[in-house]
Amino acid sequence: MAVQNNNGDKKKNTYRQAGLNNFTGLGRLVMDPIYNDTKYGPLCKFTIAIGRMSNDPIANRRADFVLCQCWREAAKTVFEYGRKGALIGVQGELFSFSIKKPNGQYEKICIVNCFKAVLYEYRGNKRTPEDVEKINTGYLDPGNLPF
Repeated sequence: MAVQNNNGDKKKNTYRQAGLNNFTGLGRLVMDPIYNDTKYGPLCKFTIAIGRMSNDPIANRRADFVLCQCWREAAKTVFEYGRKGALIGVQGELFSFSIKKPNGQYEKICIVNCFKAVLYEYRGNKRTPEDVEKINTGYLDPGNLPF
């Protein structure tokens, strides 16, 4: 679908304009968020565990692990106040891409690019920029997930 802008140029309709590709999730932080300053602005990466719905109350509880990233002010807020185990709600767009592993196989990665993140629990003190070097030991690799 083509959309005409004010200049008279035609462009393709984006997903956000069309209301497609929306992700909304509520879960708990698997580990402390990872913060990086990039040339595009502050970036915060984190993983949330979202519990699955089940009709069987006795069944083992299962969770889906969702990789997320947010930018700019949302990134600063999640990093400063988010802690492992904190309840967080995210809204964003789901992106998928493939990476080539060292053994030559390709792996598909899905990540949510969050434009909104809300922390429903506050755990501990606010982090300072000096804490970034201490905490950023790495990003949770999908190969290290417990399934």
